[in-house]
Amino acid sequence: MANSSAATAYAELPLPTTQDEAWRFTDLRGFDPDAFAHVQGTVPGTGPAETMLDLDVAALATVTEDGVSIERAPDGVTFERLSEDHQRLYSLVGWEEKFAAHNAAVWEHGLLVHVPKGLVLRCSGACSSSPRRDRASR
Repeated sequence: MANSSAATAYAELPLPTTQDEAWRFTDLRGFDPDAFAHVQGTVPGTGPAETMLDLDVAALATVTEDGVSIERAPDGVTFERLSEDHQRLYSLVGWEEKFAAHNAAVWEHGLLVHVPKGLVLRCSGACSSSPRRDRASR
């Protein structure tokens, strides 16, 4: 696990209940998040050659162990590799609730995207993360 403090918090925190405001409409009784296995990140060069998603995005970058590769970005938008020792990593998202703690505990390879104040990024048409073949059949 990437962060032992977050892993400890995850183990100690209870599942949210309908008494928690953010979870009031979601009953997790009987749900066991530990029944799902953690899958480590892919080994570089062993993943699929192409993405299965056709995304409409204003900027595109990929982060690997070797660094950040920027395919396109609007003027002023910057990307920075978010390594485990980055000063802002655990200040951006806390681990005060069970699922956030799990995310922080198993986190690997991130990307910090900075969009300057006042810069508006727009998607042309509807932004989608649907596989290309599914979108065509709609």
